[in-house]
Amino acid sequence: MANVTNLLHINVDKLFEQCGVVDIDLVHKRLQSEVELKREELRTMVGERYRDLLKAADTIGDMRNTAGSIIENVDTIQAACRKLNDHQLIGFRTDHQQRKLRKTTNDTFHAVIVQIKLLTSLPEMIWSAIDGEDFFVATQLFIFSRHISTGLQLDSNAALMAKFPVAKKQWAVLSQFFFTIKQNCSSCLEREDLQPEVAAKCLASLVLLESCQLDHILSVFVQMRLKAFAGVLAEGSRHEKVRDKILASLKLLMNTVELIHTCFVGVDGLLMRELNFITGENGQPTIGLIKSEDPKIIQTLPDIISRFRPRIQLEPLSDERVGKHSKIWLQNVEKIATNQLSKLMNLVPSIKVLHDIRKLSLAVAKKPESWSSTCAELSLQESLDFYSKFYQPLINARVRTIIKQCWLETIAQNGDDISKLLTMNASNKQLRDVKSYVWQESSEDVPLNLKDALDCANLASHQLLMKARAFPPPLVELVSSLDSRLESLTKDVT
Repeated sequence: MANVTNLLHINVDKLFEQCGVVDIDLVHKRLQSEVELKREELRTMVGERYRDLLKAADTIGDMRNTAGSIIENVDTIQAACRKLNDHQLIGFRTDHQQRKLRKTTNDTFHAVIVQIKLLTSLPEMIWSAIDGEDFFVATQLFIFSRHISTGLQLDSNAALMAKFPVAKKQWAVLSQFFFTIKQNCSSCLEREDLQPEVAAKCLASLVLLESCQLDHILSVFVQMRLKAFAGVLAEGSRHEKVRDKILASLKLLMNTVELIHTCFVGVDGLLMRELNFITGENGQPTIGLIKSEDPKIIQTLPDIISRFRPRIQLEPLSDERVGKHSKIWLQNVEKIATNQLSKLMNLVPSIKVLHDIRKLSLAVAKKPESWSSTCAELSLQESLDFYSKFYQPLINARVRTIIKQCWLETIAQNGDDISKLLTMNASNKQLRDVKSYVWQESSEDVPLNLKDALDCANLASHQLLMKARAFPPPLVELVSSLDSRLESLTKDVT
């Protein structure tokens, strides 16, 4: 059996080989006794040296419990304050986020009210612009109203918007301005005397309304000018006289060439300048067009409204496209001239009127100094002359027709007169017996005064002279009638 001092060095295998069960049990009891003894010694040592540490650990535990209780009580107080604030029993919120949320809600409410106020005011502003024929401003205001209405309809606060059904109803009123403005712009572009500035604003309005490219709007403009040209020549035109219709149509053709060149040629064309003025980086917000509202009220609007201005991405219009549309326009002008202008020219009754038309047309068709370069940039002939191309051939043809008609009428009337004269030959004594008529004296043979005697322009009135030439009165009357008709035709021609 092992000694006590050697208990830590016992070889367990040898112990079971050399000792019996009784000895092993005794060793086991001694080991347990030693363990308990060491444990008691350790406990005594820790109790004396680390008593303060154990006491501090107990204190920390108590403090943790106390802190938890305090936090729980603070949470209870905050919940009570929120409840009181919700019932408006105190004038402040302890939660900063909730104060911020309340302010945001109020701002949103006020912004919606101001936007609805703008929607109710915009119809009158748009009508005023339309009445003043400022269709470009009317278009900007309409697009602004559409932007506001769309924003309100897409507002995430459905409960708030449900309180203001007037917003949807107001858009039903404003949406009709799309067709009104478009129709007025189209009518303006079909005017005979159209200024480039007015045309550019109307074209810019159509671009913004329909969000179309310049190529499309040029095609539309060409069709409108063709319609205007045909309208001037039509029966329902405001011009009653044929001469006025012809001159107005020629002036319209000259004006259309200038309009296409001024508005569409180059990146600095008048149309692009008008669009860039409001859609460019330096463009002013559309809200600046509204002068009747209080600036302080306008400040409540969100930036998406207060800074809004129309935007559109436009592809540059190439010279080839401009030239193509110009040639299409000229081809259609030729078709209209062949049909309507020729019919109108056939209504001119005399060569004198045609001469007046020619004289006035030359004044209207007087080309400006830049005409050659303008036509070249539109891919048209530099020497393009509308009068020579369309009007002069029709005038010349009408002159020939009038001369031919007058000559045929003169021949026909003279033939009738000869037939009547031959019919009278049997019953008229002067025709039947010219010899007797020549030698028969009459009081009408001699002029009554010296003035008539010296009048060489009207030899037929000198009966004595006619008798001397053996011209009886019916024959003199026949020849005088022919002379009168030929004189009338000659004067008309010259």
